Amino acid sequence: GCPCWHRRPQPGPIQVHIPQVHRRPAQRHALPCPARPWRAVSTVLLPVPNHPCLGLSRKRGSTTAYQALLPTNIIKRWIFKNLPYPYGVADIDPADMIDLDECGLFVEHAQPGHGKAYIGCRVRDAGPYNHSTKFTLTMAIEGGQNGGRWYQLEQKAGTTVVDFLEFVEDILDDIGPGTPANRKCFTMDNLLAHKHPTVVAEILLRGHRLAFRSPYYAVDGPIEYFFNTLQHDLSLLLHQVRDEDDLQLAVQQIIADVNNFAGYFDNIFA
Repeated sequence: GCPCWHRRPQPGPIQVHIPQVHRRPAQRHALPCPARPWRAVSTVLLPVPNHPCLGLSRKRGSTTAYQALLPTNIIKRWIFKNLPYPYGVADIDPADMIDLDECGLFVEHAQPGHGKAYIGCRVRDAGPYNHSTKFTLTMAIEGGQNGGRWYQLEQKAGTTVVDFLEFVEDILDDIGPGTPANRKCFTMDNLLAHKHPTVVAEILLRGHRLAFRSPYYAVDGPIEYFFNTLQHDLSLLLHQVRDEDDLQLAVQQIIADVNNFAGYFDNIFA
């Protein structure tokens, strides 16, 4: 016998075959049961013991954007990365790109679950900040060596068209009108606020370019990788964050410590 059977079993999914009774004889498209020909076999999921000798292990489900594998989206991604402007960005220098996006920063809690107190005394601690406070970080990074960056960190639920338009206008005022020697290409995802005609017209009328990344491919966004850096660095500073002001200072410090963002662009477009 297998030496692992005495261990405590753990439930895990596996496909097993269970016969189900049909009123009519087995259909042609169903697999007949050898023992009883009037039954058909169907596949269901049942919890079974987790056993390494059977090659079984528990898996945790995850959400996947299956839409990214649709043929139309695969073609859109190929066009974005391999064709020249205005169809793609193959002929645009990464140093002339400005990538924009938003991310949410959720302040859940910073209160220890255990501690010490005198016997018979109840501990009442309100915590450093409110539960589930959300900040929205709207940010743009430039692919050149100058390390251009623009961001807004506000306590709000999300980004509206008005908010995003004002943010884009601030960037355009800073970089100046587009000329052959100074023409930037804004890249962003397909959020409705990003694709609003007012936003598109403002960028193009200022003489700059605009290219939308292919849907469901966040891996093509340089700023998405910086958001990952921001999350990592924030996790190292959580012991110093006691309120909302500390959180904003920590985010500002992390952004200021980056010399330039050229590496984030070269990793995708080089």
